[in-house]
Parts: sequence; structure tokens; C-alpha cells
Amino acid sequence: HENIADFILDIASDTDNIPMIRSHMKRDDPPPLSKRATVPTNSLLRLQNLKPRFTIGSPPSKQGEASPFMKEDLALNTPRLDNMLASPVSAGTPKEPSTLEAPVLPGTPRSPPPLCMDEKMSADSPPRSMIVEIRVLFGRTAQNILRHRSLLVLHVTLSLALALFGGLIFNHVTNDLAGFQNRMGAFYFILTFFGFASMSSMDLFIGERPIFLRETGAMYYGAFSYFLAKATLDTLLLRVLPASLFASIFYWIMGLQATTGRFLMFSLTLILFNVAAGAICLLVGVLSKRVGSANLGATVVLLIMLLFGGFLLNSQTMPASVGWLKQLSIFNYAFEILMTNELKGLILKFDAPGYPAVPVYGEVYLKTLGMDYENRYYDVVALALIAVSLQVLAFLFLSLQVPLHQDMDDYDEANKEVTAPPRKEEV
Repeated sequence: HENIADFILDIASDTDNIPMIRSHMKRDDPPPLSKRATVPTNSLLRLQNLKPRFTIGSPPSKQGEASPFMKEDLALNTPRLDNMLASPVSAGTPKEPSTLEAPVLPGTPRSPPPLCMDEKMSADSPPRSMIVEIRVLFGRTAQNILRHRSLLVLHVTLSLALALFGGLIFNHVTNDLAGFQNRMGAFYFILTFFGFASMSSMDLFIGERPIFLRETGAMYYGAFSYFLAKATLDTLLLRVLPASLFASIFYWIMGLQATTGRFLMFSLTLILFNVAAGAICLLVGVLSKRVGSANLGATVVLLIMLLFGGFLLNSQTMPASVGWLKQLSIFNYAFEILMTNELKGLILKFDAPGYPAVPVYGEVYLKTLGMDYENRYYDVVALALIAVSLQVLAFLFLSLQVPLHQDMDDYDEANKEVTAPPRKEEV
């Protein structure tokens, strides 16, 4: 044995020695406090005759012979101790009093060790797969949408209600001058509705920016995985689904040309326009820190695009200094597709009051507006490119906002200063 303390602890831990020790303690009277306590010679001889079945520092020979203390120790899978100061056994390591840890009492809850960036991202740990990050973030985002599904339900409900309401207003559109005006107004009204309804995308990153910055700064996942999960689900559930439902109801109730090809082009145009408008608001939301400033910025951008969409201002009479702005307007491309898709090959009666009715081909009306049927595929590609380009820009600006690991302390201190309650002044 290393010392007398370990020897006495071994004897006291054996259940067979407990009755003998208790009987010895009852026979021997405690010495007076004023005198130094001494151990009788016969007691020492009895203690020397006691043989412990195991010693601390070596495992017991049999599991059934261990004391209750050792059974609890083995059940909790705690490290074995080599002395009374609860220093863990480790061969080849010096035992200094400054490095000894306090013993853990039985029944005391043990907290996990603090997370350390160096330990998590050590060279021994395998690299985390991006597929795992995307899968986990997709699941978390889908759960959040289903848990707070009021926005999704509102988008779908408004699309269905407006499709029925607008279809009944423009029901059975006629092939005359009034029908031409109704078609223009209906198409531009649809684009305006979906354009401003897409402003709900701005809160996609503004509301979760503190969580995103903290988790990406701690290297839980990358900015690409987070953006891909958020943007994909927002596009599918809040852009593609409402536009598809709206087109499938509104097109047939209004009484537009009942051909499959024209209906598919109408639906594709609404979907691409809604996705592009959502990408615009997404970019504005990434660049803005407050919802109020994001709403104002997105409203100004959409109004400028609305002005150069081809309905409020004729594209042929635009000044050359601002005429290039129509190339950046998603309203311009979508409105041209909808108009050319409907008026191509359609004969309309020009029945102005006081003049005889004259049949006029729809291409004549298109030329008057500065539109061409041959540009429809170019407009589709332009809408798709604008949507993809704006989402790529939004991702780049979002990735630039990810703090480095060494900047997380400054970020936490800044948040503490902002969220800390004001101190009461002493009177």
C-alpha cells in the first residue's frame, strides 16, 4: 500500500470487516480531548490481521465481491482514484496539488464539458458533409414553416380568393376594344399583386439574422447550406405554389384562349415573375438590417419597375436617358409575354363610338404598344436570369456578413450592450 490512509479505506470498504470494526468501536472508549489520541496495541494487531479483498488503484477480482461504493462507481463509469484527494489515475503523469480536481459527490449532476472550437474542428475529426448540413437545415426550415404556417396559409388563401374574385370580374372577356382594355388591366393587376405580395421574403433573413450569425460564426454550418434551404423552400411554397393555383383558376374563369400551350405559357410567366419578385425582395432583405427600411427600399424598387412595365408608359415614347431602365423591369418582360401570348392570332373588333366596327388582328394592338410576339422566349429567359442572378447576389452579400470565429466575442459583447437593461440611477 502507498500509505496508511489507503490501507484503512480498503479495510472500511469491505463489507466483511464492517461488523468487526463496529464491535471494536463499541468496546473501546474514546480518548479524552485534552490528551493525544492513541491506538491500543491489541487494536493494531486486529487491524493488521484484516486482509482487504481489493485495493484502490487495481480492479476487483470479482464483480460480486465489490462493495456498494465500487458498484456505484462502476455503474456511473467514473474514473478510478489513487488517493484520498480524488486525483484520477493516469500512468506517467505527475500529480501536482494545483492540478487536482474536486471530487464529484454521488448524485450530483455532471454538466458536459464546454464546447471548444479547437476541439470540434481538430485535425482528427472528419470533415462535416455539406449534404448533412443541407438535409438538417431543410428539415428545420420545413418544421418552422409548418409550425408557423400562417404566412403559407395566407399566401395560398389570398391567391385562391383573388383568382375567384378577379376571374368573376373579368368573366367572359369579349373580343372588342373593351375586351382589349380588360385584358391589359387584368394582366397588369395580376403582376402588381404578385409583385408586392413577394415582399414577405424580406423577413426571411432579417428575423433570423442573430441566430444565423451566431451559428455560422460557431461553424455549425455554412452560409451556402443555410441560404439554399431558406431560398428553396421560400421559392417552392410561397412563390411557385400560389402562382400555380392562381393561374389554374383565373385563366379559365376569365375566358382566355383555351389552348394548352397558351395556358402553360401563362402559368410559367406568373411563376417566373413571382420568383423574380421574391428574389428582389430577398436581396433587399439581406442588405437591410431593419424590416422598416427593407419595406421602403423594396417598395421604391418595385414602383420604378412598375412604371417601366409597358402599361403606364409607352416604351416607344420613353426618353433615351431612362429608356434602358425597362431592361431591368421584370414587369416589362412578364407583361409582354402575357399580352403576346393572348393576342397573337386573335381578331378584335375596333368598335369606337361613332365609327363603324372594324376587325383588327391582335398583332396590330401589340405593335401599337411596342410589343413583339417573337420576343416571348427572350422574355422568359430574361425573367429566369434575373431571378437566378438576384438570388446569387443575395447569397454573396449574406456570406459576407458571416463573422469570423475571432470576431464572435466582439459580436456577443455588442449584443449584450444592446440587450442589457438600463441601470437605475442612484438617488
